[in-house]
Amino acid sequence: MHLSQEDRYPTSARVEVHRIDPTPGSGFDLFGACFRRVPVTHGREQITGYRFGNAAYLTDMSDIPEESIPLLQDLDVLILDALRRDPHPSHSHLDKSVALVNQLKPRRAFFTHMSHEVDHSTTEAELPPHIRLAYDGLKITFEIA
Repeated sequence: MHLSQEDRYPTSARVEVHRIDPTPGSGFDLFGACFRRVPVTHGREQITGYRFGNAAYLTDMSDIPEESIPLLQDLDVLILDALRRDPHPSHSHLDKSVALVNQLKPRRAFFTHMSHEVDHSTTEAELPPHIRLAYDGLKITFEIA
């Protein structure tokens, strides 16, 4: 259903939709940076994470397919899902996320999309120094160009 401008609620968002090329590794420019599509899985669905410069953001995901591994090489920063300690059907869990970091070998990794079941201080004390838990207000510096 397509609403005309006069049929829209006055405060409705007015956005211009830009379709993203579904080809793995395809990209688009945003604010002078190229964002590359990285396919990841969320349960049985394929969704999109992004690589930008030497960083990648892969949240709300359960796994990284083999086709995406080459797109995630030589990262300075990897941000990925680590919902809880126990496996979950549509989210990566702590052990799996640690294994993905060990496979991809970024210089630094930050886990996000965590549930209340993850005790921040206890969990972070168990992680290697290059893997940290993200938190509200965290600022990460990296090269984007």
